[in-house]
Amino acid sequence: MLPRMVAAGMNMARLWLAVEETLERIQRVRRAADEEGEIVGILADLPGPKVRAAGFPEGGVYGGGLWGAGGFFGGDDAG
Repeated sequence: MLPRMVAAGMNMARLWLAVEETLERIQRVRRAADEEGEIVGILADLPGPKVRAAGFPEGGVYGGGLWGAGGFFGGDDAG
């Protein structure tokens, strides 16, 4: 499928890097590009913040929780 897509004009592959098969996917794109004699760029789609399914500590994440009384930056900007 990838060689046909490259032959049809695909010049960029967007890969989601949150999966474990990233290196294998990069190699498949490169192989397809080589087979068709084309250059295909790879756009790395980085994973965003993870949502955790757990409670917050006593006092929340600010004000004595995860970041301490000074907030993330250690000042009065705790939000």
